[in-house]
Amino acid sequence: MNNKHKKILEKLLTKPVLSNIKFDDVDKLLIALDLERIEASGSRITYKFDDDNFITLHKPHPNNEIKRYIVKKLQIFLSNIGVKK
Repeated sequence: MNNKHKKILEKLLTKPVLSNIKFDDVDKLLIALDLERIEASGSRITYKFDDDNFITLHKPHPNNEIKRYIVKKLQIFLSNIGVKK
């Protein structure tokens, strides 16, 4: 994980939740964390840690910023798989 990934992770785990996080940055971070990326139909993408721990996100459009409730879901998911600041 490089410095850019660390900065994105810090933004993701910040409370109160930030709303200016780009989906592409989150995508790159989750791949850097060795999560398997599985593209589904439409704009759905699943990131799989193991059989029990995965998260499915919808790629936002037309903007690239993820919604705050998605950031909260990501915080819980990252906590469950043991990712910390």
